[in-house]
Amino acid sequence: MRYSKTETYDRKERSQSDKERLRALLNLGLGIFGLSFATGIQGTIYTNFLVEDIGIEAHQLGVLESIREIPGLLTAFILGALLRLAEPFLAGASLILVSLGFGAYYFVRGLPDLIAFSFLWSLGLHCWMPLRSSMILELSEPSSEGKRLGQMNSVGFAAATASMSMVFLASTWLSMSFRSLFLVAASMALLGSLATFMVPGKSQRIEKPRLIIRRKYWLYYGLSLLDGCRRQIFTTFAVLAMVQAFGAPVGHIALLMLFNNIVGFMAASHIGRLVDRIGERSSLLISYGGAIPIFLGYALVPDITILYILYIIDSFLFIFNSIALVTYINDSAPLEDLIPSLAMGQTVNHLAAVTFPIVGGILWSILGYDKTFFMGAFATIILALMALGIPKGRLHKP
Repeated sequence: MRYSKTETYDRKERSQSDKERLRALLNLGLGIFGLSFATGIQGTIYTNFLVEDIGIEAHQLGVLESIREIPGLLTAFILGALLRLAEPFLAGASLILVSLGFGAYYFVRGLPDLIAFSFLWSLGLHCWMPLRSSMILELSEPSSEGKRLGQMNSVGFAAATASMSMVFLASTWLSMSFRSLFLVAASMALLGSLATFMVPGKSQRIEKPRLIIRRKYWLYYGLSLLDGCRRQIFTTFAVLAMVQAFGAPVGHIALLMLFNNIVGFMAASHIGRLVDRIGERSSLLISYGGAIPIFLGYALVPDITILYILYIIDSFLFIFNSIALVTYINDSAPLEDLIPSLAMGQTVNHLAAVTFPIVGGILWSILGYDKTFFMGAFATIILALMALGIPKGRLHKP
């Protein structure tokens, strides 16, 4: 089959464009790998570090987590002021803040230090998250956004799996201290920032509003708000329950996270394709409907083995809404609204994330840890009802 000169030129242009797209995705994937390796270390040892090294109590953890989530409230305003800069530059700079915060944990002596350094890396991480999603969407082929988001989630899970393995070996065989492991995490976040800087940077092609709140996105804002409640209650208090209430050692937590991330690595890309196929409404109903009995299980079941299993299932289900919420706003908003909308969604998400750790910590201290998880179940029921407001099937970008 022969092609005209014009057709041949177009094919070469498309081929070159595809190569540039894949090269950019590779660099972004390396950035995601570095950060996910770092946060994998942090997530595995964080609770044990707080309990065993610092001696933190549940109510103190609630205060710490609430202050740590404040940067999430500021994301829309921070990124709104910086959107004229290239997204890869902003993302790489964000990972440098993560690296500095993790590295500073080596010097922590008490709660004030912990709050300051946690705020630093949290600021970087919360600026990174909407930029990461926006860059993936921009580099995705049409109607393949869920697929690309799932693939990048798989990269993150692979990195986290590697980091969990390292933590397990380091804590079991090498007797590495928590503080030394935080230095390793800082190094990996720094490497991730270097890779992200190599993603081709662009000045903004269009004039993007710095800050937007639009009535037509109310459902996205509402889902983001309560999703912050669901996420924060589980991520803050599920591991604390296993460590403090049931005495789970760091080796068991590392193995749990390791297996959890293996499952995520194997499932994320398939879940992304499934979101592309069945749409956001069904995907969110799967996630929220499945999370309700998991919260009830943490409130009522006294068997730590079952709690381990429920933790893995919840992390699996969370992949659905982490992808579906992004594709929902991507398909609902025009390009010029995307980053401001993602940032605003993260800001309202953290209205709940700042509030509910304190409420959950108070409930835990006064009434027992089961009441904290009952609150999570109630919030997830409301989320499932709200998800019914999304049209069936995959939406189409305006």
